[in-house]
Amino acid sequence: MATETVEKRASAKSKQPIFAKEKKADLVIYRLLERNTKLREDTPPYPPYKRFPNTDLIKWEFKNEDGTVTEGTRAIRWLPGFGSIFVDEQEAGNRVIPDNVLNNPNNRFEIIDGDIKVKPHEKTKIQFLDYCNRNANSPYRTGSVEAIFSRYSEDIVVDKMADKQAKQKEALAKAFDADEAQVAFHAKYFGIPVIDAATSASRTYKAVHADYVQQAIENPELFLKTYDDEGLKTKFYITKLVEENKISFTLIPGKAAWTQTKEEICDIPAVKDQQVIIDEIFAFSQKPTSEAFLRKVNEQK
Repeated sequence: MATETVEKRASAKSKQPIFAKEKKADLVIYRLLERNTKLREDTPPYPPYKRFPNTDLIKWEFKNEDGTVTEGTRAIRWLPGFGSIFVDEQEAGNRVIPDNVLNNPNNRFEIIDGDIKVKPHEKTKIQFLDYCNRNANSPYRTGSVEAIFSRYSEDIVVDKMADKQAKQKEALAKAFDADEAQVAFHAKYFGIPVIDAATSASRTYKAVHADYVQQAIENPELFLKTYDDEGLKTKFYITKLVEENKISFTLIPGKAAWTQTKEEICDIPAVKDQQVIIDEIFAFSQKPTSEAFLRKVNEQK
């Protein structure tokens, strides 16, 4: 009997969820939107110090006596010891607020190492930071002041990470399923070299594909966006035909033409920049009247 009771307790204990206990946050954090450009290894992720005023003018809806709503603006101000952030409520009853309180420089907000850290019991300070124009997520922004921070939430960070990971999974599947023709087109788009810079030898398909897979990991969104882009593929194959001298710019003055048949393709600008001419041929390929040209390009793949 005793053994059975112990087993039941152990079973019940093992079924308790690992993350059942919830601990409230010790801080509410607001974080700068812009990080420092990484100039050196010791460059900090955010500017060490930034200040902004404790006053603002936000968008507000005023309810009229007839139940309608009038849109306008409302002044807000954070002052220590006041139960409201609204200036009209702070000054209700013609209350006079001393200058040394209004103009105290310590009332300004400080962003230190990218963060504003507020204790959860500082309700009016949190309300001001949630409402003010500098908060990118404030529903009361007028648009007249640049947003510089947003309220930090690990859920937002995790959601972004999960979204990227889902895209990575999809991109990796495409990268491993891609045939050599797809890799050739897409690798060129990402600037993956086919020549070894150290030896000037051709890189193996295995080496190019390894870099290609890495692009799927590092840039999954762009990878997926461009993977099936028919326009990019067409431009790639036009470029390839030019590089292989199957399309000529010199056979017919002012025209692009098929080298073998001397068949005219389209007008081209009188410039030396090959990429400008390729762009012109690509633009021509996208016209409804260019179906025959596109068919011929596809036949050359």
